[in-house]
Amino acid sequence: MLALDVPRGAERLLVVLHGYGDDVTLLPAAVQANRPLRLWDVAAPTGPTRCAVGRAWFPSAPEDDGPPLVDVLDALAEAVSQACANHALDSRRVAVLGWSQGAATALALALRSANGRQPEWRPHMVVGLAAWLVNEPGVTFDLGAAARRGTAVGLVHGSLDDVVPVAQGRSTFRALERHGLDVNWIERHAGHDLPPLLDAAGEWLQSRS
Repeated sequence: MLALDVPRGAERLLVVLHGYGDDVTLLPAAVQANRPLRLWDVAAPTGPTRCAVGRAWFPSAPEDDGPPLVDVLDALAEAVSQACANHALDSRRVAVLGWSQGAATALALALRSANGRQPEWRPHMVVGLAAWLVNEPGVTFDLGAAARRGTAVGLVHGSLDDVVPVAQGRSTFRALERHGLDVNWIERHAGHDLPPLLDAAGEWLQSRS
């Protein structure tokens, strides 16, 4: 379902997940232009859902056409596992950064419940720019298990965001903190605007590397 184009010789990989309806080249280009993030090799899959304005990770409007998020998460995990095997890449050296709907998808990938089985791969480090915890069929969260795995989460949000209200981000942070996750909250005086949030994300990832 999903292709992951990994640069040859990658030693540490940042999987970047675009926002709902975005130009899918926007986020990877911005990541590669960000000084701290240049230290990472980048893979940028495209969401499988077709929406009126482009591509997405899961349907958010009645006219959107795509698979349920639970299937997309399985496909992402499988794609990373396969890429690590093909490129002799340590799966613990793969992080995920998502923007808006991509950020919600990244959190779901890292924090979801196994639902009776162990997913092939989960990110040990995830950055969500304007993120929230989704409420999608088949996707449940086990935040305690994520804390025990040592999952590190950076949440970056604009205080003036009128698309994903900052209250949603703060609520997500508090939920993760209550369950003992290694989580950092970074708030910027910005709206639903990628550049200032990406700068903060780059600084956070650099501090954790």
